[in-house]
Amino acid sequence: MKRFVIRPFVLIGVIFTIILLWATAHSYKWHYGLAYHLGLLDLKPAPILNIDEDRYIAHGGGAIDGIRYTNSSEAFIQAIDDDYRFIEFDLRLSLDGHYFGAHYIDDFNHNTGHPYQWLIPPTVSQIRERRILNRYTPLLLTDIDEILDKYPHVMIDIDKGEDYSKILQECPRPEQMIIETTTPYRYIAARAAGFPYVAFDGYDKEIIEELGIKILVLDDGIDPNDPYLQKYCKEGGLLLITGFKNAKDIPTDFLQLNALFYVDEK
Repeated sequence: MKRFVIRPFVLIGVIFTIILLWATAHSYKWHYGLAYHLGLLDLKPAPILNIDEDRYIAHGGGAIDGIRYTNSSEAFIQAIDDDYRFIEFDLRLSLDGHYFGAHYIDDFNHNTGHPYQWLIPPTVSQIRERRILNRYTPLLLTDIDEILDKYPHVMIDIDKGEDYSKILQECPRPEQMIIETTTPYRYIAARAAGFPYVAFDGYDKEIIEELGIKILVLDDGIDPNDPYLQKYCKEGGLLLITGFKNAKDIPTDFLQLNALFYVDEK
């Protein structure tokens, strides 16, 4: 009787395939799209986010002393003092698995005096010990949670965070968050995780209609007189528009849209 032998290269191939599937599922959330299209996952209609008279999002945590994208505690508080209701944060994972504010890991390491660490994320204890540009205090997502508790009217716009259950664990305030997503699968995953206000970065009418997306991230290259976008806004859809650094540079026809604009100054 012949014995069944798994050849080493076959076993290695199977292991590699499993790792690849896990990694792509974790990052791209394709399994959520599969579950949705198989009818195994049902999404409630997305609510409309009322922005009232607000028009601006403080970009990268807000500017502080003329410096942009620090994602620091001082910039966050300054943005709140400057009457921003919406403040964007770039989130990255620390080496020990906790979210903190940083535009890029290598920039954070460089700006906190550790350029040799390059793309290796710092640990939470290292983040606590460091100062951005020798002045500003880095923020963990748990710190942001404490600040939001003091300012319940403020909403944060989260960019780059993709572990939605981890985000909720460290900042359990889904009603005070907008989650940016770059694929339909990530959009589905964020909604399924319990976030009501999820933005989709892209202008694909078929996807927008299929998923009932109510918030879009678009750039300043759009036509503000586009009939579809005008109808979208009149029906409660919200646009988050990039590309304008200064609020004074935003044309009037853009301001007539139901939109928030990422700005460094207003």
